[in-house]
Amino acid sequence: MAFACKKEDKISSPHKASLSVAEFTEKTGRIITTTYTIETPSSVKDLVIAKTINTFIDSLWENKGRLTVTLTPSGNNIYTYTFEYEILDRDADKLVGFHFIFTDENGLSITKDLTLNAILSAEQTLYTRKWKLLSKMWTSADPPVEDLQDCESDDVWVFNADGTWNIEYGAKGCLFDGFNEFPSWYITEDEKTLYATYRSIFTLEDDVQKYTIKTLNRERLVFESIVDLTDFGLGSEEVFVYTFEAVN
Repeated sequence: MAFACKKEDKISSPHKASLSVAEFTEKTGRIITTTYTIETPSSVKDLVIAKTINTFIDSLWENKGRLTVTLTPSGNNIYTYTFEYEILDRDADKLVGFHFIFTDENGLSITKDLTLNAILSAEQTLYTRKWKLLSKMWTSADPPVEDLQDCESDDVWVFNADGTWNIEYGAKGCLFDGFNEFPSWYITEDEKTLYATYRSIFTLEDDVQKYTIKTLNRERLVFESIVDLTDFGLGSEEVFVYTFEAVN
C-alpha cells in the first residue's frame, strides 16, 4: 500500500512539529539520528513513525512498517523524541521515507517527513558480488610486468557479509591452493583500505595483508598491495596492483 501524507499547509493546526534533521544522504550500515519536537496545547495521544520504501509501506520494519513511540515532555507544552535508525542493505538506491505522525486526543494529526538517500557502502558492494581475478601487475618492476599466473586466471575471490572470505580456486589450480584459511576482512571507515587475514593451515599463524583500494564499484575492483620480497633477493616494498571483475 502506498503511503500518502496529509498536507500540513491545507489545514490550520494548533500543533507545531519539527525535525532537527529532515534529510540524510548516508551509507548502508551507518546510523542516522534526528530529534522530533512537537509543541501542542493538547493532551498527547501518540506518535507513530511509518517507514516507506519507494512510497510503499515497508512491512518488514518494526510492526508491519510502523512504530508507536512515547514522547518525552520538555515543559511549556513541548514534547520530544530522539529517533535512531541503522541503514539496512535493502535501503540502498531506493527512496526511503520516515513519516512522523502526531495525533491529539481529538483525532487531529500533523505529519513531518524525513527523507533518506541510502548509498551502497564499500562493504556491501564487496560482499554482494564475487570477484574474478583478471590481472596482477607487478608495477614496481622495471619494466612493470604482468604477474598473474595461468593457474590463478580462473580464481574468484569471495568476501562474505559475516566478515570471513575465501578464494574459489578454478579448475586450473596452483600448487599451493588450499593451504590457507581466510578468517577475516574489513574495510576502513574512509573506505580507502581493505585488510584481509590469511592463516596457514600448517602454522595457524595469521598474516594480515593491507590493500589500498583504487576502484570499487559493482562491476570492478582494483587494489594495490605492497609486499616484502627480500627473502627472494628483491625489494622490501614491491608493489602489485590486482584487478577484478564482478561475476555475479
